[in-house]
Amino acid sequence: MSTLAERVKEAITNSEVDIAALAKACSISVQAVYKWRSGGSKKISGENLIELAHLTGYEARWIIKGVGSKKRDDKIAVIADLVNKLPAEDQTLFMGMIEGWVQGRLAPDKMPDKVIIERSNLDRRNGTR
Repeated sequence: MSTLAERVKEAITNSEVDIAALAKACSISVQAVYKWRSGGSKKISGENLIELAHLTGYEARWIIKGVGSKKRDDKIAVIADLVNKLPAEDQTLFMGMIEGWVQGRLAPDKMPDKVIIERSNLDRRNGTR
């Protein structure tokens, strides 16, 4: 298993984040960031971990513990943003469909009628149908 310093170094190096920009975003010195990378600092504050994860695209849990997914899946972030823009009723419907697919209770081709109707309306508005 890798150390905190190794994971921080990987996240910064692979994302090509500028160390000075990272230090500024965290309101710390550049030397403090170098301490994270070298192992001179054994802990990162929660706020700084969030900034590091945000700027590098790496998962905070992986950076701090070395477990879970290394990088955020940008597709998931896009989907989450889109779902959050839906009315509450539609968010509930969407989440129920996803849970059904994951649990094997609902095949993707067996969408509820409301979703099929809405998709049909959207296709007509976009001229794709």
